[in-house]
Amino acid sequence: MQQRNWNGLIIIIFLLTLVSSGWLSSVHAQAETTTDQAPSERDKTSLGYLVTHNYALGAASNFNLFATNNYVQANSVDNARIAANHFQLNNWEKSIGWNQQVDGMDSHMLVVNQLADDSNTLSTRLATDQTAGVFAAEADDTKSLTNTAGQAIKPDALSSVTDFADNGISSFEDAAKQLSDLSDFYNSPEQLKATFSSDFLNIKDIPESEISGVRGLIPRLPIRANTNYLS
Repeated sequence: MQQRNWNGLIIIIFLLTLVSSGWLSSVHAQAETTTDQAPSERDKTSLGYLVTHNYALGAASNFNLFATNNYVQANSVDNARIAANHFQLNNWEKSIGWNQQVDGMDSHMLVVNQLADDSNTLSTRLATDQTAGVFAAEADDTKSLTNTAGQAIKPDALSSVTDFADNGISSFEDAAKQLSDLSDFYNSPEQLKATFSSDFLNIKDIPESEISGVRGLIPRLPIRANTNYLS
């Protein structure tokens, strides 16, 4: 199992590098250039389409941290987008900020299913002067947080978060399933060959003895966002 996971991680990182640099073309992209028919809405949320159209890690692609279960924050975090099924702050009035403007990227800096119902968590401040478009929640009864000016920020609906909407994801439960499906996708030579051009796709099993050498290379690869999965 460990060998399978590392192979999948290495394949993901290698493909992210090639896609971001423009070297890796896709079967889907080639097909679109030969027909006037636009992809169906269902096709646009298929893994084959998403991984070749800015979502190589699905709904988690543009988050710095994506937790499908519980996430506990201890201190303030600068310039990070966080998504968590259950978010908790175990300190008082710590902040979460996101000021790295990227064209086409969603503005929500904190996206949750639900917040822990305690005074520390509800004291969380979002490092912005905005009162909308920066906090979203799945649960309808999620309480407001505050911005740096002490103004209330009511949570937007999860459907307003571009990362979730583009992936056809309507809940954190769906997001967890998508991440599991993505793991299977990147470990499936058949699905990879059906998605990426064979001119640039080379699938290779890496022996356990070589894994330690590869680990040291991972942080230096040009990945758009460092996304962590917590369960």
